[in-house]
Order: sequence, then C-alpha cells, then structure tokens
Amino acid sequence: MLRWRRLFRSDSLHRMTDADVEILTDELGVRTVVDLRTTRERVECGPVAAEELPSVSAHHVPLVDQLFAREEEAPRPSLDDLGAGYVAMLTRAGEQVAGILRLLAEPGALPAVFYCAAGKDRTGALAGVVLGLLGVDDDDVVADYALTDPVAAAILERVGADTVDYEELWGRLPADARRAPAHVMTNMLAAIRRNHGSVEGFAESLGVGPDVVAGLRKALLT
Repeated sequence: MLRWRRLFRSDSLHRMTDADVEILTDELGVRTVVDLRTTRERVECGPVAAEELPSVSAHHVPLVDQLFAREEEAPRPSLDDLGAGYVAMLTRAGEQVAGILRLLAEPGALPAVFYCAAGKDRTGALAGVVLGLLGVDDDDVVADYALTDPVAAAILERVGADTVDYEELWGRLPADARRAPAHVMTNMLAAIRRNHGSVEGFAESLGVGPDVVAGLRKALLT
C-alpha cells in the first residue's frame, strides 16, 4: 500500500505565497523540491519561494530545455499519440529521469514535490513511472493522471498568462495536450511495455538499477 503524503506532483509553484510555503513545509513536511521546468520557464516565472529555506533541498532538473524552440531551430516528428510522446520525452531525458529517481530514493528525501508548468505532462509522465515502479495497478496509475483532467482548462489558462508562447507550443501538439484524459496514460504505459516489457525494464534502460527501485519501494510503500 502506498504511504500517504510522501510524494506530490504539482503545477508550477512559483505563485506560492508565504502562507502557501508554510503549508508546504510545515503541514506537509516537504523536504525536497524538484523543478522540471525549462531554464527559460524558471527564469521568466521564477522559482518556488520554499527553495530559500534551509530545511528544503531544491533541484532544477529540466526534462526538456527547448520547450519553446521554433520548428526551424529544433525540427520535431509528427506527434499524434501524446502517451507515446511522453515515453519519447522520458527516453530523451533518461539521465535526468534516472537522477530524479535516485534522488527520491535517498533516505530522508521525502516528503518531496516535483512540478512543471501545468503538472500533467512532464510531471504526470514522471509520476506514472514512479507509480509503475512501486507496483501500482495500471488502472490506478491512469486514474491518478486523469484526476487533473477536470481542472486542466483552469490550470492551462493560468499557465498561458505567464507567457504567450505556450499557445504556440500547444498548437503543435495533439488536442489531448490541453487535457489529461485517461487514454493518454494508458497509451504511455502500453508503449513502455511494448518497447521495454515492463516499467522496471524501462527504468533499467535509463540506467536505474534495482537498488533504486528498492529504495523507492522502501520509502513509499507500507
């Protein structure tokens, strides 16, 4: 069984007030903050204020760092399946993903929060891998991802206010990119198993050994 309130996924935390930070660190006890946003997003929008606290270990680990690159700068293949796109993203960022998993498996790292701009793509894909490594049933992994769907429009409206370039980005992605429908995570897990046999096999391909998986399970399972 999963341990409660040990690992959180979130949209961007840069808007947090002092009261919000107090809830994050005092009530939730967060010790580790992992920012998955690009360098540009972090510079333009800012970090989370909790990073300044001595009790918090802060890490900026961008899963992608060319989010806003124009097509002529960084040509992209056609992307019709967002779930398969998640797998491609995680694979390209294999070193970063492996580093985050090792970090979360370290004794004393939890409770932790990882976040990106909307809390559903970079963050949602990473959460799917973590839950898969913990042995969580696929239906529950999919349901966790889909919890964001009813609030996705409101989150993306807030994200879009940060920079107009997000609209240009979403125009290059499937319509699913504006939501978090269950089939996206279903497709991601299916692609992982099709290509690697299991979530553990996928993690191993990224350089994550069984010791890290064991550490995550020790920290996050009862």
